[in-house]
Amino acid sequence: MIEPQDYPFTLKRAVPDAFCNHVNALIQSNIDQFQGNQAGGARRFMKMDYVSPDGDQVLYAMKQKLAQHFDLGDYVVPPNLKDFVGYITEGGAIHPHTDADLPGRRHVRINVLVSQPGGCVPLMENMPIAVSVGDAWLNLASQVIHATTPVKGPGFRSAISFGYQIEPARGDAFFRVHQDWMKTVRGLAA
Repeated sequence: MIEPQDYPFTLKRAVPDAFCNHVNALIQSNIDQFQGNQAGGARRFMKMDYVSPDGDQVLYAMKQKLAQHFDLGDYVVPPNLKDFVGYITEGGAIHPHTDADLPGRRHVRINVLVSQPGGCVPLMENMPIAVSVGDAWLNLASQVIHATTPVKGPGFRSAISFGYQIEPARGDAFFRVHQDWMKTVRGLAA
């Protein structure tokens, strides 16, 4: 596998340590509410309905801040995946997949890496992207096949995934940038 590449939609040090601590405390205090993922036994997730103005203010403020950074515009929360936090233990990985659009929308997600023992590198169309704890990246979830490599070592990899269904024109503009990036990094890897 080639070395992880800088992705045009990665925001380095997007969140402070206090945010990562908040999410990890949320995981620990709700561990019994996490569901297993049918796509892998070492993967667990918890959907959240409370990333809202009336819910968890820390999560909501960060979701809005990241949406503004990427200029997502008006959005709808994906009704199925919503916002969620997940963790993956040793040997687990996210399988290659895309996520569904709502009619007249593009499904994008902003993921924030909260903890990582080793491995579990995000892949965009099988290309590894460089992220560290505290980084956020825009995932063009309905247009780009995404996955991760397996977790290596003890502990768990955790990430929070904020969901947005955005206007198609904005999603398609992101996708064109992604396609140009893919051409460049495939050329470097050849």
